[in-house]
Amino acid sequence: ISIATPAWIIAPAYRPPASAAELVSGLVPVRATLGGQFALLGVSDEAAVAAPGQPLTVTVSWQSLSPAASDYSVFVHL
Repeated sequence: ISIATPAWIIAPAYRPPASAAELVSGLVPVRATLGGQFALLGVSDEAAVAAPGQPLTVTVSWQSLSPAASDYSVFVHL
């Protein structure tokens, strides 16, 4: 058990964050910069048509360009 602990229990907790390229894989590239603090890298195009009353899943990928001075929230208006 002590041999397996580093590889299967500890290592996943210290996995490096995904790169920007990994985050936008499968997304439509946008590359918009907001206030010099954030970049919108891409959005999903999985559901091009949504029916009224049906759920719609939207995936967006953001990147922080500098430390944020305050907390921000994001919403999608369709």
